[in-house]
Amino acid sequence: MSSFLSLLDSSRVGRSFFRQRELQEKQERLGVFLNTHHLDGLWLAREENFTWLAGEGLLKATFGGEIGFLVLGDALYLIHNDIHDDETLRRIAELTNAQLCGYVPNQPGSFEALLTDLTRQRRIGTDGDQAFFQNNIDQLFAQQRLTLTPSEQGQYRTLCRDCASIVQDVARTVRPGQAEKAIAAELAQRFYAAGIKPSLLLISADSGIRRFRHPAPGDNVVNRFAILIAAGTREGRHTAVTRIVAVDGLPPAFDERYRAAMQLNTACMNHSRPHCRLGDVAQERLAAYHASDPTSDWRVRLRADVLDYLPRPVRSRVWRTQEVKPYQAVAWSTGINGIRIEDTFLVLPERNEILTSTENWPVIEVQHAGHTVFRADILRL
Repeated sequence: MSSFLSLLDSSRVGRSFFRQRELQEKQERLGVFLNTHHLDGLWLAREENFTWLAGEGLLKATFGGEIGFLVLGDALYLIHNDIHDDETLRRIAELTNAQLCGYVPNQPGSFEALLTDLTRQRRIGTDGDQAFFQNNIDQLFAQQRLTLTPSEQGQYRTLCRDCASIVQDVARTVRPGQAEKAIAAELAQRFYAAGIKPSLLLISADSGIRRFRHPAPGDNVVNRFAILIAAGTREGRHTAVTRIVAVDGLPPAFDERYRAAMQLNTACMNHSRPHCRLGDVAQERLAAYHASDPTSDWRVRLRADVLDYLPRPVRSRVWRTQEVKPYQAVAWSTGINGIRIEDTFLVLPERNEILTSTENWPVIEVQHAGHTVFRADILRL
């Protein structure tokens, strides 16, 4: 690939060294993808792919009409509706070293004519249903997003720590009589203040954990405990974490279910290694769990996500078929009779690293496969 990496200019205003490095890593990855699949270029217009390349959380949804990146061997173009020639587009172009190319939205054939002029019968892959290009590479390209670059890993660790710290800080403020929706409001305020957009906020107090699988915050108040379930996104990347706080004494059965859920969650996490399928892990771990206690009538729920730039409701439809690769972020959600466990971890070649584990929170020792794993315990106020 006669790469457009040569267009990088470190003196350009507004681009940090780390953003340059991330951009270079992604553009090198694009070059390998083109060569591997014998393509001359790519049309990237899906929200998640656009955000992956644009960086800094500059979402495609901001604009109307056809907008996307046209990646060629010797250039990168940002194709956009001429009506939206604004500062945000110019910022995206500067961040990615892309050339802005606009078309007239109300002029029939303007968009197609622009693409014809730029591609000139080259073999172009598309990530969606764009009829102009015939080679759909959406599923193949998904791996480019799922596997974090070295630069992304550092930023993602920071996001996960920030998200976990916010959930834990709010958990420490929970008091008897506090409504679920008040806890959710405090979480949302702190997320936005940290530049994190909450994509999921679920709060369950006391009896609500048994009545609702996805407990939307309501007027129910805390008497003994609360479960805080949160997912957030910053710069397009997603993370998830769940914590439990007790404001009064808990019955022994609660602690028993919590330990069982944590044991199952830790087993799922430790078996989520490169080249395994998440659905196979779930099936194997559930079978082992039921074999260890065949008389248990507890309701057990498992779900996993490979976390990237794709909204969680979309990911959840395909998680069982996903194969884990090194440097991917995964979150297992484990529930037993309403008690829920969830942390985000990074799959490394040698081990898995929990990213939503922070200091100043009680831990529980979990034994698995001869090793001790320290996991988040219930906070008892």
